[in-house]
Amino acid sequence: MFGERGRVVAMLHPNLKMFTQLIQYDPSNPPRENYAALEMTRAHDQTQSDFKGQKAANKDDFKNYILEGIWGNRTLFLPVITGWQSRTVFERTVFVAFDEGDANAMYGMLYLPKAPVMQADGQTQTAALFAVADSRDAVDAGALENLLVTVEIELNVDERKAGQSFADRNGRGSKKNRNLVIGFDTL
Repeated sequence: MFGERGRVVAMLHPNLKMFTQLIQYDPSNPPRENYAALEMTRAHDQTQSDFKGQKAANKDDFKNYILEGIWGNRTLFLPVITGWQSRTVFERTVFVAFDEGDANAMYGMLYLPKAPVMQADGQTQTAALFAVADSRDAVDAGALENLLVTVEIELNVDERKAGQSFADRNGRGSKKNRNLVIGFDTL
């Protein structure tokens, strides 16, 4: 049955300022946190390894793309950033349900704990968004308030489940690093 092991996912559309405050985790320059306590150690190590190579250059390209959109030189098409928050902070998550009429979706207000969100997909874009948020250009153009980002956050997961989610989303036959996907695929 499909729903037996469902995932709790929140879709958000924060502006750039709220995005950096919510996510907290810049993959190219992460905050100093106790990742072991947040069950993010393996994902953190993999992310830092990734940003030592081509991903660092891609971040700059993505930053320039976003800035061109902010300046009005192009229309931005930003993909959804997917991430996860550890089960160790899930008990601090508060959801006030307004409508429970549909068994597959609930509507209401979500209050997430102030803890980092690890990216499952969209790390380069996330790093670029953090770089843009720190730029004078973004501040002068009002992008911190006006640039909207779409974020999907999977709640109440550990590194193993987050890895499986990455593998499920990216598949073994996709353009992603096949060995990375296979390494996270635990089913």
